[in-house]
Order: sequence, then C-alpha cells, then structure tokens
Amino acid sequence: MSEIQFAFLIHPRESVQEDMARVFWPLGMVPECLLTWGMKHFPPIVRGEVTLLGSDKIMGWIIVVPLASSQFYSSPRRAQKMVLRAVRRAEDEGAGVVGLGALTSPFTLGGKTLTRDNGRRAIITNGNSLTAAVTALEAGRACQEIKGTTLAEQEVAILGATGSVGTAVSLLLAEQGVPLTLLARNEMKLRRLRDRVLSQSPGSKVEATIDLGDLRQAGVVIVVTSGAEQILQPRHLKDGALVYDDTQPRNTSPSLSNNGSGVVVVDGGVIATPRIRYGMDIGLPLGRGYACLVETMLLALEGDPTNHVGAANPGRAKEILELMGRYPDLFSFPPFQSFGVPIGERPTPLGATGILVR
Repeated sequence: MSEIQFAFLIHPRESVQEDMARVFWPLGMVPECLLTWGMKHFPPIVRGEVTLLGSDKIMGWIIVVPLASSQFYSSPRRAQKMVLRAVRRAEDEGAGVVGLGALTSPFTLGGKTLTRDNGRRAIITNGNSLTAAVTALEAGRACQEIKGTTLAEQEVAILGATGSVGTAVSLLLAEQGVPLTLLARNEMKLRRLRDRVLSQSPGSKVEATIDLGDLRQAGVVIVVTSGAEQILQPRHLKDGALVYDDTQPRNTSPSLSNNGSGVVVVDGGVIATPRIRYGMDIGLPLGRGYACLVETMLLALEGDPTNHVGAANPGRAKEILELMGRYPDLFSFPPFQSFGVPIGERPTPLGATGILVR
C-alpha cells in the first residue's frame, strides 16, 4: 500500500440537526434553523480518522464542510470558498489526495475550480468515474435480482443524464444495448448527449426529454441528479418500477415505495468496505462507503499523481473499476438496501406481484 494519506469532504444533507449530531452529539439538541444559521461561523471540522480494522495507522480523514445543502444553492460563492478552506485543512493534516463528497463536487465544477488554486498541494478527485462505473454495473445487477430481467429488456430512464455521472452512465449503458430515455432540464445539453450516444453506439435506441411525466414509460429509473430537494414523486413512476438512486443528498423519498405501487428504491453508489473504519457515522451502515469515497482511497493507495476533476468518461470509469478489483480484501459489492434497510427485510409493497424481492 502507498503511504499517501487522503481526506474526504462531506457536509450535512437532508437534516442538519441529525447530520451534525454525528459530528458532535450535543449539536443534535440545537434547533434545526438555529444550527443552520450558526454553522456559517464554523471552520471545516476534521472529524473521522480512517483506519484499517485492527490497526491504528491513519489512512485518511473525514472532513465536515459546515454548510447545509440549501446553503450551497443560496450562497454558491461562499460554498466554494468553504470547500477550498476544507481542502487546505486537509493538506494541513497531511492529505495528498482530497475527495469531494455530495454537493462539494458540483459546486466546484467537479473540482475544476479547486485545481486553479496555485497554493493547492493535494490531488483532487470528484469520485465521479467510479460512481458512474458502479452505477452502470449495479443497476444491471439490481434489475436482475429484483425484477428478474436485464436492463436490455427494460425501458431505462436516466434522470440527470447530462451531469458528469449521468453522461458516463448513459454512454456505458448504450454500449451494452440498453434502450435509454435521457432526462434533464436543459434541452440543448440533452440533444448534444443524445447525439454523442448515437455517435459512439450507432443503432442505439435513445430518446431525450425534459418532461418528468415521460418516466412513467420506464421500468427502471436511474437517478443521478444533484439537488437539495426530492425531485422524484410517486406520480412520475409506473407501478412496479425499479429506482436506482445514486444521489447525495437524496433526491428520492421513502414515499416512492411505500404507497402500494410496487416501486422498489435501491440505494445506489455504495460499496462494501468491511475492513475500513471511518471514525464517525458517515450516514451508511458499518462497513460501507460511497463510491466517490472509495475512488479517493484508491488514488491514495495507488499514489496516483493526477487530478480527476470535471466530467467522468466511460474509459476512465472502466479503469477505476478495474483498479478497485485489485483490492478484493478491501472493496466489494454489498447486498442491496433501500433507505438503509436490506431489501429482503423491507415489507413487500401492496401490488408488488411479479416483482422478485430479495
């Protein structure tokens, strides 16, 4: 293993009160609105020391950026400055690689703005390459295990298709002959992506739309949006749809699969890391990490000297997935969960006949 240490940036997501209580439990006693207001006076917080099970040697750190998801949108320039402060704090700890979690990536243009800082010493990665690779691979496995079919036999919609992860996932799935409906807000970007998919995978079945209502035609919906709100609603989905949710903060709600429609929501972009301890609650069951976090660790393990910022691409996604395969003792694919609960332990929704639930 390399001696390079890393840091990974996170921030409060759905509930500031709950997430900050993971950092320092008394903060869970502070009202949400007061805590959100007061956090602007906090510096980046070095909270978790990442170690291997049975060892006290520090591999890296989890650093909390004290901004709520809503504050990234209301004050994007302040958010960029706070993320840069967190990177410098990571470098002061000795991190040679810094990974960007949740909204710290899109609000720094996938890390591009951070690489313009002449004083920066650490390598930056947004983790999008491994996230895209895992999403394309695991959405297929989820479809097989839960619906009993392949993605190529389904109409697959990608919500947030024009983003960094969504673009790479679209291209990866088109290579496999998966029929796609690409959905995003910007029609021009959608047309460019559709043309790119058709150029790289001639003969692909691919449509583009800005209408969320068109999701009702899809048997599988892959959610790769970047937002602070729950975009997807039950009315947007057909009965029995499978939703692979790869968003942080989450853009889906438990109501999607608790309304008798037979919809199953799978927690996406998660990798089993049974030998790694994060020194804090990162919002996942013990022994699991986000794909973007795992990519950060992989670059540190390999001593990779290259920034991995901006848009992901299929070639790089395949490379980083292959790299992960070199560390089978550290990283693997876990059983699927839905909102943190194993799929087989969730009550089968009414009307779920025909859906194979693990």
